[in-house]
Amino acid sequence: MAEERSLQTDWRSRMRKLIRRSWMKYAMKGVAGADAYDRLDRAYALEDPWNLGSELENARFSWTNQIIQSRFGALDSILEVGCGEGHQTIHLQRLCGNMHGIDISARAIERARARLPGARFAVADIHNQPWRVDGGSYDLVTACEVLYYVSDIGGTLDRMSRLGKHCLVTVFAPAVPRVWPVLRERIADRRDWFCHDHTVWIAGWWSND
Repeated sequence: MAEERSLQTDWRSRMRKLIRRSWMKYAMKGVAGADAYDRLDRAYALEDPWNLGSELENARFSWTNQIIQSRFGALDSILEVGCGEGHQTIHLQRLCGNMHGIDISARAIERARARLPGARFAVADIHNQPWRVDGGSYDLVTACEVLYYVSDIGGTLDRMSRLGKHCLVTVFAPAVPRVWPVLRERIADRRDWFCHDHTVWIAGWWSND
């Protein structure tokens, strides 16, 4: 009986993975570097379409928090660009007193609000976030796994710099060649690499004094 339940659980897990992969292949077509907000929102027809509840992604979240703590210390406020359903927001909220998140998907923001009622969320991109004005209003602005999807990477980084005293981005290693020409001068030697289960990311950060 126990073996039968285990087989059923394994089968359901495999089916969920297959459905997620098939859906994301369809939903994300043409999204890279295109500001394709409608398709990014469509991805959230499934809950957790990027599997951010996985051990792999939680390792990335923990690593990112360690960098933030070591580089910036105590923070009052964080703005998370591309917060999705709030999976990484849970981790970032542990580092600050005031947590704000924005995403272009209304479906994702609805789930984020349910997951973290103590944080503030809005359906917006970085150029239209509703809360604060330019001039380093936030102690930290993050854009983790976001730069692949915007057409103007330089403009996004500039806007981050106008909103935050400090800024941090993370990038999945295979996507580095696309973002690196714009990113490298800004982060200079302020970067680190992280590997978990054969998956590699780079983090880069800068301050706006």
